[in-house]
Parts: sequence; structure tokens; C-alpha cells
Amino acid sequence: MKFAKHIVVVFGLLLSFAASTLCQADERLKQTDTLPGYIPKDGFVPDERTAIAVAIAVLTPIYGDEEVQSKFPFIATFKNGKWTVKGTLSSNLVGGVPEVQISKASGRILKVSSSK
Repeated sequence: MKFAKHIVVVFGLLLSFAASTLCQADERLKQTDTLPGYIPKDGFVPDERTAIAVAIAVLTPIYGDEEVQSKFPFIATFKNGKWTVKGTLSSNLVGGVPEVQISKASGRILKVSSSK
């Protein structure tokens, strides 16, 4: 019987700890009325490195790993709230390079195309 009481006490402590941890996590998630969830102050794509990583992740299923790798390095530029990420073309090749436009704030993919 004492063993059962100890289990109940331990279980109660674990539950209390879990609830406390969840409450702390909720405070960090900065809930909003219109869009629940965490919204980073610098947007979901805050810098050039992140923009390039997102673009590569989007392009790989479309063009394949080898084709994406052949367009390295990728260059990211920021203007009017969006990142434009373009691959580069070797000087001995003819053709276009992939281009991805990404919203800095939401991380939404705005456009995927190939430039000539």
C-alpha cells in the first residue's frame, strides 16, 4: 500500500513539473490573436544563410540534387520584404539558373523560376 502512495506522489510531482514546463514554453511562444504560434521578431527567414538553405530545400525536389549542386554558389539578395535567391552558372555553360523568392516575414515561397 505504501508503494502505491509513493507512485501517486511521484506521478503527481512529474505532472506538476510537466505543467510548469509547458506554461514556461507557452510564454516564450508569443501567442497572438490573429495567428497563434511563435512569430520571430526578425521573421522566419531573417538572413541570407537561412534564405539560401530554404531555397535549396525547395529546389532539390524539383530539379534534383545534382542539378542544384551544379548551380552553386547561391546568392541571396533582400528587397521589399522578400529574399531572392539565385544560383550561378559556370562560365563555360549556357542556360539558366534557378531562382526562388521567399517572404522574410512568413517564410512563404512566393515564386520558383529559372532565369536565362
